[in-house]
Amino acid sequence: MSDNPAQVLLVDDDALVLKVCADALRRAGYTVTPVGTGQEALQAFAEQPFEAAVVDLVLPDVDGLTLLGAMREADPDIVVVLMTGYASVESAIEAVRRGAYDYLRKPFSADDLSRVMKRGLSQRQLAVQNRQLMRDLDVMNQELSERVRVATEELHAFISLGRRLDEAEGPQPLLSDLTVAATELAGAATGAIFLSQADGRFECIAAEGEAAGAFRTGSAGGLALAGRQRSMWHDPLLEECAAKDKPVICQQLLASPDTANGPLALLGLSSAMIIPLNSVSGTVGVLGLFDGERFSDRQASLVKVLAAQAAEVILLTRRSARLSTETEEGFVDLQDVLGAQ
Repeated sequence: MSDNPAQVLLVDDDALVLKVCADALRRAGYTVTPVGTGQEALQAFAEQPFEAAVVDLVLPDVDGLTLLGAMREADPDIVVVLMTGYASVESAIEAVRRGAYDYLRKPFSADDLSRVMKRGLSQRQLAVQNRQLMRDLDVMNQELSERVRVATEELHAFISLGRRLDEAEGPQPLLSDLTVAATELAGAATGAIFLSQADGRFECIAAEGEAAGAFRTGSAGGLALAGRQRSMWHDPLLEECAAKDKPVICQQLLASPDTANGPLALLGLSSAMIIPLNSVSGTVGVLGLFDGERFSDRQASLVKVLAAQAAEVILLTRRSARLSTETEEGFVDLQDVLGAQ
């Protein structure tokens, strides 16, 4: 007997047949509920599920065909075996056409009953498994379609970036194009590139998207320096990314006391993904992406490629500037080199 024996409903108004069939099914390993009328069968079926039913075609109150219809309507996979006398063979065959699994003509042996029940339940199990496999396959197809869609969008973002980079003239357009591509890959509304400063703050040198204007002018974070507006930022997420030198994702800026009062949250941004600007020469700043539907580690891995490119653009610009024009203090103002925002 299995750990979870099949539940079988047995319906016959003949007490002797009911007992013999019940004993045979129990010996075969099934849990049997014997009843003597159609009404009792309907009540039992309403109270608990059955995997199978053995039903006499002719009952004193509700005929077997009516029971067959009610059971099949409630559970299309139920295995219904009809019992019939010689005079009702044609009716039994008609019942099979309506969905009964098989019929047994009285008298029949316990082995006949057990064999038909075993075969029917095996077929039911296959049907249930196939249906589950089809559901699983449908889910897998949907997931695959979504992955293909995402991969297509990611590929499109890289292709578009390549075209823009080919047409870009100077470091500032290059950084702007890289920022646009990063926002597209991450599904973000806004992207910005920040340079690390010696005093721990971050200067925004490129911004694209819905909140780009606030980043460029330094709203909620900008300070007037050297007679002009420079967008200087002091935010815990930017600092955390730079300190850890790895991506930082915050799905809800207002949910944490550490970020709720920071400049990013004060701008009305809801979420952030911050990527370090790593290059072979070190980390020069961070790339921030904001207001994405749901930032993920996969997106962070893809954006790291663009962040590395942005870091190289910055480093190459610095080297070129040092060779051409150094200020009296001996350093280069990258904001001037990259151009006004």
